[in-house]
Amino acid sequence: MYTETTRTKLIKLIGTAYTTIRIEDASILLGVNLQQMEEIARSKNWVLDNGFILPEEESKPETLPVSPEKQIATLSSFVSCLEN
Repeated sequence: MYTETTRTKLIKLIGTAYTTIRIEDASILLGVNLQQMEEIARSKNWVLDNGFILPEEESKPETLPVSPEKQIATLSSFVSCLEN
């Protein structure tokens, strides 16, 4: 029904949008059967509890803060290119 890329995006959205979702509802959203949904949930280390999935949002890699001086230098370079 869905391509793997679309299914991967939907799995991430479920992890972000829901704190609890019924296995049946999640399987409908992803277009998979209940057994496949349970396998997906286990692969994501989501908790399965009495017919419900407790998804967790994937952790995002930490980004290093950019110094204000570096931001100004980058912006100045960009503006300079636009002017020339």
